[in-house]
Parts: sequence; structure tokens; C-alpha cells
Amino acid sequence: KGKKPGQKRMKAASALKTHNKSALVPNGKLIMSDKKCDPVNRELFIVEGDSAAGTLIDVRDPSCQEILKLRGKTLNVEKTTSIAKDLENQEIRNFLVAIGADAYAIKKGEKVDSFRVGKIVLLTDEDVDGKHIKVLLTSLINKYAEEAFKQKIVYIAKLPLFQASDPKTG
Repeated sequence: KGKKPGQKRMKAASALKTHNKSALVPNGKLIMSDKKCDPVNRELFIVEGDSAAGTLIDVRDPSCQEILKLRGKTLNVEKTTSIAKDLENQEIRNFLVAIGADAYAIKKGEKVDSFRVGKIVLLTDEDVDGKHIKVLLTSLINKYAEEAFKQKIVYIAKLPLFQASDPKTG
């Protein structure tokens, strides 16, 4: 026996209003910060996969820094013809939930104008794929959460492609 149609939406809305985003972002893709962190001080780092997240987990401040692990490239929302098509993509849903969006509101055409984080940091590799992911994510933010740009909470990290060290000095 399935749940009533409204029950699923109420459960999702309840989880969105609380700090429990991990209930809606499957497979540990969202690594949460401390629940006591003020949303203005909470930072969300978007990274490419488990290996990048593993490094960041070791150096982050778990009291206010969160990590969302993406699995490859997201859908290009500029080429899709419907909101429903965009929301079928798990990576897009994960991202929207992580920033505090209500997928049901987006389905109705409402944009995100308040966020559960004070910073959204796009932290991808500096190779061609990483740059493409940054473009896809900025398009996604522009389409569904353009207020994030207006509030100046979107940051794009520029990482070095290579690092060299002198074996004599460490």
C-alpha cells in the first residue's frame, strides 16, 4: 500500500524546512555541517565526485562547511524544454535540495529566492570537464536560483592545474 499523494510532498517539505537535507539527497552525496551553524555562515562546496570530496572532507571546517558530491556533468538546463525534464535529473535535484530549494515550488515555476547556505562554491577541476561542469552549474543557478547571483553568494574557485615542490625543501 502506497502513501497518499500529499504525504510524500509533506515529508519532503518538512525535510527541506529542517536541516535534514541528507534525507532527500541519496547515497551520502551531501556531507552536512553542524546543525547549529547559522545559514548565513554555512558554505556549500560543489565538487566532482568522491575523490575530490575525500580531500576536502579532511580539510574542511565541519561546523559550517558542507560538501555536495556531483557524479559527472549535470543536464544542460538551457537546452531542455520543461521543468519536469530538468527535475528528472538526480544531480539537479541534489543541487537544488542542497541550496534549499523546494522541488515542488520549482515545478510550479517558482524560483529559489532564499537559501539554506550563505555561500555556494563551485570547486571543480581546471580541466575541460571541470570547466564545463562550472558552466552547466552557473546555467542551472541562473535558471532556478538567480537570486543567488544577486545576493552575491556564488563563488567559483580557480584551482591550480599542477603543483610542483622542491624535494630538498619539502
